[in-house]
Amino acid sequence: MHRQLSEVVARSHRWQSTERPATRLLIGFSLLLAVVAATTEAFSARPTCDPDEVRTAERTQVRMSQASNQFGLDLYQQIISKEGPNQNVFFSPYSVSTALMMAASGAVDETADEMRRVMRLPNDHFDVNAAMAALSNNLMSTRECDLNIANAIWADTSFDIRPPFAAILNRHFGTGGPFSVDFRHQSESVRQEINSWVEDRTNRRIRDLLSKGSVSPATRMVLVNAIYFRGDWSVQFDRSLTKPRPFLLADGTKIDVPTMSIRSHGEARYAAFHSDGSFFETPRMIPMSRRSPNGEPEEVQFYPADGFSMAELPYEGNTLSMVLIAPSQIDSLNRIESMLTEENLTSWVSRLVKRPTNIDLPKLKLETGYTLAQGGLSASGMLPSMGIKRVFTAGQSQLDAMTSEEIHFDTVVHKAFLEVDEKGTEAAAATAFVGVGPTSVQSKRPFTPTFKADRPFLMIIRDRKSGCVLFMGRIQNPMQ
Repeated sequence: MHRQLSEVVARSHRWQSTERPATRLLIGFSLLLAVVAATTEAFSARPTCDPDEVRTAERTQVRMSQASNQFGLDLYQQIISKEGPNQNVFFSPYSVSTALMMAASGAVDETADEMRRVMRLPNDHFDVNAAMAALSNNLMSTRECDLNIANAIWADTSFDIRPPFAAILNRHFGTGGPFSVDFRHQSESVRQEINSWVEDRTNRRIRDLLSKGSVSPATRMVLVNAIYFRGDWSVQFDRSLTKPRPFLLADGTKIDVPTMSIRSHGEARYAAFHSDGSFFETPRMIPMSRRSPNGEPEEVQFYPADGFSMAELPYEGNTLSMVLIAPSQIDSLNRIESMLTEENLTSWVSRLVKRPTNIDLPKLKLETGYTLAQGGLSASGMLPSMGIKRVFTAGQSQLDAMTSEEIHFDTVVHKAFLEVDEKGTEAAAATAFVGVGPTSVQSKRPFTPTFKADRPFLMIIRDRKSGCVLFMGRIQNPMQ
């Protein structure tokens, strides 16, 4: 019996189909597409599982979120290494993880083990697909924000897709039945159809995800995951207070950027940390004097001189939030990035406390795109550098639970969109897998800390219940 990513898939693989000759290799590619976006339109059916399975799977949601988060942070390190120190970065760990989960449901043996290891999945073989379904349903249960997740399959009429694989994607990812299409004779029209599907489900934020020629007569299958997010702040910024304010770039250059502002944000959570990530005790009360006993300005006394500050701004409903991380020194963002692990992030977030906080945050609108992997006779790119190689390598992919054909994934492309304004946040992304085949006795006053994103900073959009990171990135230049 093949060793597979989940026990459900392992059981499913007992089904046998008529095998094609082993010497026949797929010429061309299959494709897996994952999309993350914002839209108000209806999505396809939610993943389903029976009540007992739901109760069991819900207990694993935090573990699934932790795995997805750590994988996303690992991928973040790859992206910033590739992009260099001065580029904005934005992507969806959840999107890439979901896409990989769908693909991995068809992997067996060494390929399944390799993907499980890199994706940081637990080794006790709990049903990861059911857990992902429960997590997705939980994420979509929020009513105050628009957060929807959908999946679909396009398969060539001649593609030998194993029914149990299609059934797993339908049950746990809500794909419904595969769309039967003719890639061999109508590849361009199918490409346009898929792009239209992506545009519709990303509020037209992700366009032309699949470039001309990316879908060919040799394409065998396309798997699509879409996630939509649009959230309004629980406390919105006053547009009349938005004005150009200085932003310090990493090289010390000062530019003016449109910056939103809230004084004494009543729903924000705040914390500060030393340079090593240890907690910095921010006072609740401070001396009436605005200067410390040695004459230093207030901010030097009550903020970590060489550390960083965090602020969390909830969206309506308080289920989802944006977490912002800004260094005290403009040249120390990379030090924070080097400490980014799921364990550290969870620890830092646990230190956030609700208190009135002044918030200065640039308005943002950016688009990003990354090639995460390229396959063929050998694999290259970010995902292979992380250890996922076999699924991108011809003759080694071991996708036997997906099909009897010899296929491998050839290209992974991820695109993302972000817009942050006074009302809220809109975010979109798409991932395409293309494969071949102290105190004082003097009088005091309350201290209201100020969080200023006026230098390169990090941002994370997360689910507060499970801790799942939906989007993350860094802003080096809001005007870039």
